[in-house]
Amino acid sequence: MLVSGINWSCNWVQVITITGTYTCPMEERDDDFYFRFKNQWHPVTLSGNAGL
Repeated sequence: MLVSGINWSCNWVQVITITGTYTCPMEERDDDFYFRFKNQWHPVTLSGNAGL
């Protein structure tokens, strides 16, 4: 899963997976941002090495 775009004003994240491209809602919790994909919350990481 790859976060391809973040829209801060509309609070959504665009995610690319093997099966396609999805737009997911995003919310802020405890000064961190999370997006919901397939009923699970995932952290929005701005690092280029996230998940490695």
